[in-house]
Amino acid sequence: MLAADGTRLAEYRAWIEAELGKDNGGIRAMWERLRETGLQISEWHGNSVYAFAPAGSGAADYVQVSLGREVEWCAGPIVNPSYRPWSELELLDPSWIKHDARSDDKVIASGEPE
Repeated sequence: MLAADGTRLAEYRAWIEAELGKDNGGIRAMWERLRETGLQISEWHGNSVYAFAPAGSGAADYVQVSLGREVEWCAGPIVNPSYRPWSELELLDPSWIKHDARSDDKVIASGEPE
């Protein structure tokens, strides 16, 4: 999760559950309170490649290397500002986030060499 200025705040699921608790489970109250805040959801996406080689004759005698390339991007608003969610499940699995809408202008951080 990101503040409107891009500051990282918390992990989404734990934070949204705590916010829902502040409104005694009232989804509508929470939505009305948060929809104009500018809070954003961020997501990490990437690929990993693993390479390994034997280092002896035992089953655990090997060396493994993992290489990864990850990108954190600003996925969208914390709640859909124009459509109220009807259940906690909708909040925890936000349908308004378009996971294929990643673009370079939304990248926050990456695991790429500079």
